Amino acid sequence: MNSKLKNALGGGFVFGAVLFGSADVYAADLGMKPLQMIHDETLAKFTPVEQWGEDEPINHSGDVPFTGDCDDYYAAAFNQLQKWAYKPFAMLVKTKGTRAARAGHIMACVKIDGLTRCLDNRNAKVLRPNQIRDQYKVDRRVYPKNYSGEL
Repeated sequence: MNSKLKNALGGGFVFGAVLFGSADVYAADLGMKPLQMIHDETLAKFTPVEQWGEDEPINHSGDVPFTGDCDDYYAAAFNQLQKWAYKPFAMLVKTKGTRAARAGHIMACVKIDGLTRCLDNRNAKVLRPNQIRDQYKVDRRVYPKNYSGEL
């Protein structure tokens, strides 16, 4: 991102009543939809249903209301990120906490300015690297075929 723009905005700017961070400033500078808006819109269409591996994930578009668990949210968020020209990948994590709570989880992520940002159905805000480390133990990242990296 242009350092003059970043300094002028102090790392974020207000669009309506929503504060966007530097990743969203970068996206807006490229004419892309801000990550938080994509996350908000996808979450609004999502009704969580805990299925714990008993289902086959459905490749939701994220354009219409849908139900499911983290893999269903991941599919919808991944498709929405691609729709807006992001280059998403999957992050497989384990939740921190008691042994029973350390279940597997999946999030749709992108790299912007060298930092990973994740859309997670358990969080209302797009997760930043420190928030990911605070809540999860990263198991692995899974990149799509022909993945070319950052924006």
